[in-house]
Amino acid sequence: MAGFSLGAQLALELAAFHPEVVTRVVITSALTQGIPLPGLSHWLVRLTAPLARQTWFAKLQAKSLYIPDDLLDDYIRTSTTLPGESLIALTRANADGRKGHRRWGVTTLLLTTRGRVSGLPRRTALIYGTDGERLIVVGSNGGGEEHPAWYLNLLADPAVEVQVAADRFAARAVEAEGEERERLWGLMAGLWKDYERYRTKTSRRIPVVILERVPAGG
Repeated sequence: MAGFSLGAQLALELAAFHPEVVTRVVITSALTQGIPLPGLSHWLVRLTAPLARQTWFAKLQAKSLYIPDDLLDDYIRTSTTLPGESLIALTRANADGRKGHRRWGVTTLLLTTRGRVSGLPRRTALIYGTDGERLIVVGSNGGGEEHPAWYLNLLADPAVEVQVAADRFAARAVEAEGEERERLWGLMAGLWKDYERYRTKTSRRIPVVILERVPAGG
């Protein structure tokens, strides 16, 4: 699956929520993470939105995004017919984190871990549940035999960053164990039925992770 520009949002969501049907995703987009200086960005988008409806501009943008020739006509047609207000609304939602917070009846968060090899920040969209003030996520990896990279990263460094809608905060990741794990597994399986199916597909124990907010200055 290849996601270009706004279409990358759909590719990201499909890969996040249905990894069992996606083998590889290629993303070419400026909208895969929050936009810095959102006020300035919104003003610039509103100012330049009419350009997106111009064929010559769409061709230049397609070239900069390395869009294959066989997809060029579709890209230009989509770009030149996209209402300016739609582009502005998508940009605004992406900037403050509202984009993608709720999909298919569940809530999602953005988890940023530090790569255990690279040391670079790695961001992942995950379904979450709540247990009091704690957030709960599951390392299902679609029922694959290997743990997801984000889980391996937090084993190496449990200090993470979490974003829920527009709320971004530092947190500490702790893996649930014993009776608490079973209780939280039931909570998450109630939110997303496929977790039980994923459990039957793999021999590994799927981790359940608790994200605890770190107090400011803590």
